[in-house]
Amino acid sequence: MLDTRRIAVVAVFVALVVGSNFALAELPDSKLDGLIVFASTIGFGAGTGAAIALLSELIWSQLSPWGASGSALLPFLLTGELLYAFAGVVALRLVRRTGGSLVERGALFGGILVLSTLAWDLWTNLGTAFLYYGQSLSLAGLLLVEFNPPALLFDLMHEGTNLALGLLVAPVVTDLIVKRAVRGYAAGVGVD
Repeated sequence: MLDTRRIAVVAVFVALVVGSNFALAELPDSKLDGLIVFASTIGFGAGTGAAIALLSELIWSQLSPWGASGSALLPFLLTGELLYAFAGVVALRLVRRTGGSLVERGALFGGILVLSTLAWDLWTNLGTAFLYYGQSLSLAGLLLVEFNPPALLFDLMHEGTNLALGLLVAPVVTDLIVKRAVRGYAAGVGVD
């Protein structure tokens, strides 16, 4: 049976992702979705983080002010967003093993978020290149899609934003979410 509290957590975080994406739409590739999925995975578990990642990307990719992503690119976007949930699982395991101060966790979270963002950018750009070039996709075509000036600018903004969020915001946000989650889960929600 689905737990109504778990559904509410997913709904709130999906709304936060989509709402913050709209609020930051004018900034090139600077969004909070990676941080939110990452932190919610640490606080509420892999299943909840994955649900937030998939639902928020499904909604955003269809309602974006730049137009819908299209069904061909959607699998790349959805699996790319799951990278942030996977990053949250990795970060949680490392923090449980090593502990660390707020600053140490910031360095860890910043590193993990920037690597997962780099992977997201490469993966979705590969999808874009494949869709544009189709069967004739070559290394040159992939390099052109990945390393043209506008793509590089957007990728650097995306990675830089998530590095900063990981270093400065993620440790505090995850502490708040984990403390709230522990109280809620102690009341019977349970980490997935």
